Amino acid sequence: MIATTIRLHLRQSIWIALVLVLLGGCATTSVLNGLHETATASNREGLALLEQDAFKAAQTRFSNAINLLEQVLATCEDTGDCDRQTLEPVRDNLATAYTNRAYTRMHLGGMDELALADLDRALELAPDRVEPHQYRAVIAIRSLDEAAAWEEYLYLRERDPAFADELFQAYEEAFGPRLPETTGSR
Repeated sequence: MIATTIRLHLRQSIWIALVLVLLGGCATTSVLNGLHETATASNREGLALLEQDAFKAAQTRFSNAINLLEQVLATCEDTGDCDRQTLEPVRDNLATAYTNRAYTRMHLGGMDELALADLDRALELAPDRVEPHQYRAVIAIRSLDEAAAWEEYLYLRERDPAFADELFQAYEEAFGPRLPETTGSR
């Protein structure tokens, strides 16, 4: 399985390099769109694997998508060949892939620091996303990081009140009740 993944990633990297060399270093929008579509398909495969509780295999697919999309994003930024219409979906799909990989890492256990790094990158790419904050809150409660859990609760209270209510209950179970004068209005 690992050997297959390495061969797939190597083949994708060689293909990207070959295409860029053949184009004389100039990436065309159609080539970048093709790479973006391949990465999107890998992300979809990962989601299908999640439905089967195949977290490790899903993580591999999300990592493949991330590698491709990071290459597309870097090429766009380095060459300036991408317009906003091309760049926004790449950033959005890359944020999704990082969030999905963080989810798999949370479920596989022992990878919360790696999951947090993925969530940080997702928020860097798409700052208004709610899902990375939800997962960060879960990790904070699980690791008994009261300050981080409270910070995420305050963020989510404005953007996803239903989730924030569930989070508040988990927060109180983990850390005890907050006094009204220290919490502001709930």
